[in-house]
Amino acid sequence: PWGHDDYKKIGAFLGEPLRLTPSVTWGDEFLVPADAEIIMEAELPPDQLDVCDPFGEVARLYQAQCLRPVFNVKAISFRRGAIVQDIFSGFRDSNSLGAIFKEGQLDNIIRPRFPNLHEIHAPDSGCGVYAAYMSVRNIQAGQAEEIGRAALDAIRIMQLVVIVDADIDVFDEGQVIWALHTYADLLKGIRRHGESYILHSGFATTNWGGKIVIDATRPSDFAFGSRSEVPPEAMQRIK
Repeated sequence: PWGHDDYKKIGAFLGEPLRLTPSVTWGDEFLVPADAEIIMEAELPPDQLDVCDPFGEVARLYQAQCLRPVFNVKAISFRRGAIVQDIFSGFRDSNSLGAIFKEGQLDNIIRPRFPNLHEIHAPDSGCGVYAAYMSVRNIQAGQAEEIGRAALDAIRIMQLVVIVDADIDVFDEGQVIWALHTYADLLKGIRRHGESYILHSGFATTNWGGKIVIDATRPSDFAFGSRSEVPPEAMQRIK
C-alpha cells in the first residue's frame, strides 16, 4: 500500500538488507538499488498526458489509443553486462506471467475447501488468464459446479473452467478437449455464471457472453465405457 517502504519489503524476501545508492538525478534524496541491472530515472508531471498505444495486450488484441501520463526520462544507468528480461507481449512467452500466478492463487483458495483437487492449469489457449483446467480425484456430485464457481469468483477476469478427472493431464490440452468431447453432458454439464470480464481496449468490460463451468468428468451415475489405454508396463517394453 501507499506509504509502505518497498525496500524493506524486498529485504524481507532477500533475507538481508537491500543495498542502496544515491540516484543520478536526485542524489541522496532518492536512493535506488545498488545492484540493479538497469535503472531508469524519470519524472511524471501530474498535469501532462499524451496519446499512447495501440499496444498488443495479453489477449493478443491491440488496445485502443488513449491518453496516458508522460514519462520524462532523466537518467539511465546500468551495470557491466546488464541483462534485461523482455517479453513478446500477447504471445506465448508472456502467457506464463499470468498463468503461474493464477494457478497458485486458485490452489491457495480452492484446495483447502476441496482436498481432492489434483492439478490446475491456465492454458496458453486462454492467454494464461481467461481459462482454467482443473482435475479432481474421486469427484462427488455437484462438486464440479462448486469448484468452478469458486474459481470464477476468485479470478474475475477468468471466463471458463473445465473440470476433469485426475487421470486426465490438464497440461495436455488434447486430453482435456478429449474429455470435454467424450465425457461432458452438454445438457446438464454446462453451468453459466453471471457476467464475464475481459481485458479489452485497456479496461475490463462486463457482459462478454457470461462465464461457464464445464463438467468433463467421466459419468458415474450409469454404465459408461472405460478409457482405453495401453498399460504402462507395455509402453516401457517398447523402444
